[in-house]
Amino acid sequence: MHELAQRVTFRMLQKPTHPDEKGFTVRTTEVVFLIIRKIAARLITLVGKIIDDIGGCTR
Repeated sequence: MHELAQRVTFRMLQKPTHPDEKGFTVRTTEVVFLIIRKIAARLITLVGKIIDDIGGCTR
């Protein structure tokens, strides 16, 4: 189940990077997206583990 969430999040975060109005360079945007991706992946893994634990308890 959380594999699907991971794929959806990954797709959402794979927007093309381009300089925005504030003058951010493409590189900065890429770094920010990488950090967000890592955090999102950790959160999804954590949520998946919690769901697995709850599933294990109800069985």
